Amino acid sequence: MKKSVQRGLAVVATVGLAVALAACSTPKPVATGSELHIWTMFPVTPMADVSQVGAGVKAGAAAINAAGGLGKGNHKIVVKECKTDFSPQSEIQCAQQAADDTLSIAFVSPLQISGGDAVDKVAQDAGLPVINSNPNTPG
Repeated sequence: MKKSVQRGLAVVATVGLAVALAACSTPKPVATGSELHIWTMFPVTPMADVSQVGAGVKAGAAAINAAGGLGKGNHKIVVKECKTDFSPQSEIQCAQQAADDTLSIAFVSPLQISGGDAVDKVAQDAGLPVINSNPNTPG
């Protein structure tokens, strides 16, 4: 075997070993604290399925949990979803579920179509921040 190939293999093996040892010796942070809930809502009907909203919120929560959780308590974030049917009633019902949830800390990316101000009022009255609400929502 040529010396240049041997050197290349040696470098690759050394880097691989260093990465493997680093991965083994460095514990990954995980969310170890109590659960906190974030809520999201989106329509799922034969006309429209906007499940990617929930997938995006879940991906964000997974990243927070993988980085050690939320805050000094390392709280684990659990996503609660409401799949609505474009009706104000289903959207208001979702907001009420979030408001009644004692572990709820926020509404994240709620895609509300027809509940508008009524949904916002339920969240506001419960003290839940609405983060990244869709721009079509009045107010």
